[in-house]
Amino acid sequence: MKMRIAIAVLDGFLAITALAGATLVLPSLPTSMLAGSVFPDFLVPGLALGVLVAGSAFVATAAVLLRPKLGAALAMISALTIVVFAVVEIVTVGYHWLQLAYIVLGLAIAALGFRVWIGEGGYIPSLGDHGRHHPASQG
Repeated sequence: MKMRIAIAVLDGFLAITALAGATLVLPSLPTSMLAGSVFPDFLVPGLALGVLVAGSAFVATAAVLLRPKLGAALAMISALTIVVFAVVEIVTVGYHWLQLAYIVLGLAIAALGFRVWIGEGGYIPSLGDHGRHHPASQG
């Protein structure tokens, strides 16, 4: 239960700060920051941050408390979204220490999500176990 609460707190923090970034921070930035990138303005990054990152984190926050196995999987997805977003941001506008902090946050959420997933009976297939769990291969 402690890991689920930790995921809920971390994903809740991610959801709130991502939504704030999408609605308050990105609209106030000069579009000149995007010069030379594939983005003409902050619309697509704002939608990615507000809908994908914040949305997945909000859903994972609730799900991990109500349906632990599903919530753990959703937490790992939300972790992936913030890590990918931060890496794209670094490539697009350059490095800032907050990006590294959010990458670390994403990795922490992913690790906790994985622990809860395994603890709740989540299955991870092994590449070396071909046929071991298949009834036809037991003799």
